[in-house]
Amino acid sequence: MNNVICLDESCYEIEGHRGGLRVIRQQGQVYKEELAVPTKKFGKGSVMLWNCFWTGGAGPLVFVDGSPWLSDLQAKEDRTFTFQEDGATCHTDAATHAWKTRHMINGFEFWPAQSPDSNPIEHLWWAFELRVESRRHTVQNAAQLKELLLEAWNEISHDLLMRLVESIKDRYQAVIDAKGSPTRYNSRFI
Repeated sequence: MNNVICLDESCYEIEGHRGGLRVIRQQGQVYKEELAVPTKKFGKGSVMLWNCFWTGGAGPLVFVDGSPWLSDLQAKEDRTFTFQEDGATCHTDAATHAWKTRHMINGFEFWPAQSPDSNPIEHLWWAFELRVESRRHTVQNAAQLKELLLEAWNEISHDLLMRLVESIKDRYQAVIDAKGSPTRYNSRFI
């Protein structure tokens, strides 16, 4: 597993959340104004980022303004890697596929369409998100959000990365045993 690179991208809103927000209230509190969650018609924007990690550690946090990693990886052509990616179109589009083919970068040929969170980077993003969310209220603009994201990324411990790397074989076996169905690795805890 030393040549497997776990990689993924994530998007952070300057204000609010991209996904739905779950609210739990006690009976009779549904329409209480003080418990309402305000909505925004237009947010202040978002920041897309990308990262990877492998047995050698974590890559730098990359702020995405297109396809930044293709040129960055060209400097490492002398190594053979296998990418563990999800099925997002940025990983499967023709340009990315052609580049990976030209540079002899392998991927996992048979990967469940709805991956059961067996890619350890999903758990790394979760640990990262905990650090970000505790300080998100201080963010007013994209520059501050990027600064917060970099600080949170630098707090990720090498020990956590190595535990995630060491879990890869068990994750793969769990997916095989479950025939692509959810596994215990769907949990955000490792």
